Amino acid sequence: LGQRGSRLELCSLFSSTPHGSAKAEQRLPKRKGEYLFGVAPCLAALQTRRRKVHAIFVKNTAEKADDFKRLATDELVQKYTKSNGETKVFRVDKATLERMSEKRPHQGIILDVDPLEFKEMNLSDLKLAGNDHDHLPLWLALDEIQDPMNMGAILRCAFFLGVDRIVVTFKNCCPLTPVVSKASSGAMEIVQVYAVGSMSGMLKLASGCGWDVVGTCGSGEQGALSLQSFSLQRPTLLVVGNEGEGLRPSVVKACTQLVTIEPCRQLPPGFDSLNVAVATGILLHTLQRSSVLAH
Repeated sequence: LGQRGSRLELCSLFSSTPHGSAKAEQRLPKRKGEYLFGVAPCLAALQTRRRKVHAIFVKNTAEKADDFKRLATDELVQKYTKSNGETKVFRVDKATLERMSEKRPHQGIILDVDPLEFKEMNLSDLKLAGNDHDHLPLWLALDEIQDPMNMGAILRCAFFLGVDRIVVTFKNCCPLTPVVSKASSGAMEIVQVYAVGSMSGMLKLASGCGWDVVGTCGSGEQGALSLQSFSLQRPTLLVVGNEGEGLRPSVVKACTQLVTIEPCRQLPPGFDSLNVAVATGILLHTLQRSSVLAH
């Protein structure tokens, strides 16, 4: 990127070309998958290559050609298309990109890609991971998280904070959509999300294999430990619940311990909990830190 020749080549690849909007739109291919939008998700998808990319759409102006992200994007797109000759790059105007993204923040790039799906979890993985004496695993179980912004933020936190596996339920869980990928800043393109048919069944099996199954609850719940009082001692599965209802009773019953984040001030009635994504970030960081301090 630092060489002038390379910089000019990258800028010219996506330089502004006048098109009649109707005529240009007729030349665009029909969507084959779903539209992934935003710099971070698109770059991550091109780098990890977990999805089939049918087409790449980039903004046709060079007004931000000196921007580092723009140059990095252009370079990666160029590199990807060189090794995947069947993937075409289309230069389109801002209005076209906004229609594709339904006016969500596309940042000048959209990919037509196959959807990402949950991977069915092999329950024998619990025993295998639990027997790893060189690493104390921390898994995150999401019990019916349904908001895509929360889902994305949780995936980003989990990836950043070193969670070894994320497990959801096949039913009543937010799917892996482009909105989730954007909210995750592309982390969804990197991490594999596993799914099970029965969350409570999987948690019971985990506790039978020697895991600590740690459920989360609001402040004041009977039998719950303060988060600061709990530390990672064994393979641990942290379980967080639905935005409105929290953990289902069957899931709570399958937990071996409940923990809560204590507030740092007196709270008024009705204001006794955190957003689930914010809470998950605090929980994961505290648990990982307890493991580091213990060793």
